[in-house]
Amino acid sequence: MTLSKPKVTIYPDSDSLFRGAADRFKEIHTESIQFLDRFSVVLSGGSTPKDLYNLLASGPVGRSIDWSKVHFFWSDERCVPPDQPGSNYNMTYNAMLRELDQPENNIHRIAGEQEPARAAELYTSVIEEHFGGIEKVRFDLVLLGLGVDGHTASLFPGSPVLKEQRKIVAPVLKPGIPGPARVTLTFPALNASARVVFLVSGGSKAAMVKKLIEEDVSEELPASMVCPVAGTVEFLLDEEAASLLSSS
Repeated sequence: MTLSKPKVTIYPDSDSLFRGAADRFKEIHTESIQFLDRFSVVLSGGSTPKDLYNLLASGPVGRSIDWSKVHFFWSDERCVPPDQPGSNYNMTYNAMLRELDQPENNIHRIAGEQEPARAAELYTSVIEEHFGGIEKVRFDLVLLGLGVDGHTASLFPGSPVLKEQRKIVAPVLKPGIPGPARVTLTFPALNASARVVFLVSGGSKAAMVKKLIEEDVSEELPASMVCPVAGTVEFLLDEEAASLLSSS
């Protein structure tokens, strides 16, 4: 299947992409604060969002955001302690969180130092408490990256977690995935979100971007399964990532 009519915005280069993503972050933040008096955002790991986080921490857009009302969550995490380089939380903290005037209670990290199943259980409880019940889970913004194989978060092609229909968080234990075990948000959580934004940079992702946006995807590519039931999907791309699109 293909993503349901995603909005696509193409920027001339990576710097413009990050500035545009920061502006979009602020727009969604402002709308959420206006209607909900808080902003619940899911962050992703990887090198591309790291540049966005640096910009939010130090740029003019970040200074105009009410960080006291922002609640941070993570799309996935490696099962390592939070002070380790492989930790998505650690990357985000060093790139952005340590620079913000942020209430500690607003930072909801995945306990990667725990055994995977236990970490998933704990994170489920954290999310349910924040929203007041599993049936009320609805993130205002989910930032996602895209792998060259079509994975997003820690949802990899062929993983049994792709078939999860009830749990909102799950351990990822499938052999063949590089590095330590992981914990990830599942499609029931992602597809209950208000807005999902894929942030994609670089020519290595161009073929997958074209497949997801313009082609009929027959195989189970995880990114193609991100289809919010009552929300929207956007792609923010630089020209290299968009180079194979017919409209670029």
